Amino acid sequence: MHCCTFIDGKNGSSLHVYQYTDSSMQPEMEESELWKELPLSENVFNLIRNTIGNECAEAIPEVTNGYYFFYDRNSRANDSYDESEL
Repeated sequence: MHCCTFIDGKNGSSLHVYQYTDSSMQPEMEESELWKELPLSENVFNLIRNTIGNECAEAIPEVTNGYYFFYDRNSRANDSYDESEL
């Protein structure tokens, strides 16, 4: 199982990918409102592509089995977990 976090904000962007060999975290992620099932939403996918460029984005493997969450560290964000206005 893979878990992916993409964090964007005024201090830059970061992408963290975690891989678990078992499904011990899956129940918590399924019940969480913050974690979303992969694949990435179109908004987050486009943000990653536009932020790091196509050549770097192509180096990130496509992960389709797992969960992700988005957190916007920008102090002007109305809802730091909302990716709808990207």
